[in-house]
Amino acid sequence: MHRLILDASVVISWCDELQDLVVLESILDSGYAPVTTKTVMNEVLTDGPQVDRVRDKSEIVRTDPVRQEELSNRFLGLGSGELSVLALGERYDSSDVEYSCVLDDGRARNVCDRLDLELMGSIGVFRELVAKGSMDLGKADSLICEMKANGTRLPENHRELIQSPPTSD
Repeated sequence: MHRLILDASVVISWCDELQDLVVLESILDSGYAPVTTKTVMNEVLTDGPQVDRVRDKSEIVRTDPVRQEELSNRFLGLGSGELSVLALGERYDSSDVEYSCVLDDGRARNVCDRLDLELMGSIGVFRELVAKGSMDLGKADSLICEMKANGTRLPENHRELIQSPPTSD
């Protein structure tokens, strides 16, 4: 099963700002496994009131704090949640687990690329959900517009992007 490693900003955007677990439910319906880290959940605890519902729907994994510290020293400016997502991505990558690091922050996405890890942003997740029939295009568009209205920075051409064929973005 393909694991989607969720960063705190993604969890907060999808669950707290939208006040709905429709994205996580659609991920499960599509055959993906939402995964996050203990570090990410600690960030969400202070920022998102729906943490119990997220905890029930996601596998929560501990990451190697030494590796997170190494990544922190190498890639300054990343948050602890982003670093834990990258550390878990490295672990899965070395063990041939099918995964994608779900990151929307530009700096974290660049580091993910530099580490040659599998990457997917929110737009890529919505694209996959639409392609697999777990979410219709209108619902995806509506949710993305709501996320943008709540301050999430996503591309202006999101409609075009979620209609394009799925790729490993």
